[in-house]
Amino acid sequence: MKIVQVHNFYKKPGGEDQVFKNEIRLLKENGHDVIDYSVYNDEVDDLGKLAIIKELHWSNKHYEYFRSLFKKECPNVVHIHNTFPLISPSIYYAATEENVAVVQTLHNYRMLCPASTFYRDGQVCEKCLGNDLPWYGIIHKCYRNSYLASAATASMLFLHKKKNTFEENVDVFVTMTNFGKAKFIEGGLSSDKIMVKPHFIETDPGVGEGDGNYALFVGRLTEEKGVLTLLRAWEDENINLPLKVIGDGPLNSIVKKATNKYPLISWLGQCDRNNVLRMMGSATVLIVPSECYETFGLIVIEAFSKGTPVIVSDIGSVGELVENGVNGLKFNPGSSDDLINKIKLFHNDKDNRMKFRSNARNEYLIKYTPKQNYNMLMELYNKAISTKANK
Repeated sequence: MKIVQVHNFYKKPGGEDQVFKNEIRLLKENGHDVIDYSVYNDEVDDLGKLAIIKELHWSNKHYEYFRSLFKKECPNVVHIHNTFPLISPSIYYAATEENVAVVQTLHNYRMLCPASTFYRDGQVCEKCLGNDLPWYGIIHKCYRNSYLASAATASMLFLHKKKNTFEENVDVFVTMTNFGKAKFIEGGLSSDKIMVKPHFIETDPGVGEGDGNYALFVGRLTEEKGVLTLLRAWEDENINLPLKVIGDGPLNSIVKKATNKYPLISWLGQCDRNNVLRMMGSATVLIVPSECYETFGLIVIEAFSKGTPVIVSDIGSVGELVENGVNGLKFNPGSSDDLINKIKLFHNDKDNRMKFRSNARNEYLIKYTPKQNYNMLMELYNKAISTKANK
């Protein structure tokens, strides 16, 4: 099978590259001919505002490029990971003109929300969900804190919804979780066109010992990641489990102050992936206190691959990944009191902790290995090709 993989990345280099590259390697290792096309938003700096607005609505450059590429290479399927803002939805029309099956992975909620996150002013916001014109996103400057940029994004979404671009020119949509699928159905996509395929761990990192006697947080230090809720939990004098924080971001000064005030908290800054996995394997538990709709939660399945249980906020996709009382625990998002209770419950029950570790590792082996992911990829590609052939 010949496949074109396409991604408009946020920046270069970026962490999101890894998921994309893993999938390409997986396909090549299984004998497929893969053409990789990537652009990075660094190029936006070279364009004027009017040029950017034009490009995000319709990129004639990319329309012509992909028509030529599809005509020359005759791929079975084009797998699009992101088109915003440089590639634009014009790629869908190029594929339709050349009779190439289209798979679109929905890595964020941009199609439903100008900000792409369903998060605004410290809380979940769904005001644009279901609206053809997401005008709340304009009023609140949800894209790049700019009326102009937000209006341009909203108008692009409005235009292509009215043209029925997504329904008519995409054969299969892919979400990473059932939660994500439900949101896009709520936003107007046909349920029979959406398939669920999670991310995977490219190489089995091996089981950790879980003997480090500490809780671990890994992520960007921002409000929506639940960092403030996490720190408030460690203000409780009855929490006697050390907390190690890995990551950087706008709240780093607050995290640093917390380490000075509470001896059980330590901030390690940014760490490379090997060190993160090593520390994850030694951790008693990983804590994921997100207060926004994550589109997946790769850190959760990385913890599972090490046999490390997870305490996660019961919200969106991350809440879906953990089975409460089996491979981890769930708490009410934003509630430091509930998080405290779950930490105590987990830390004081050594027998259940061992069961959780075994169950977490099994969850990884059953759902998140390359073999399982490859089979799912083939299923959605074959569905897209079949759908295209029957149009």
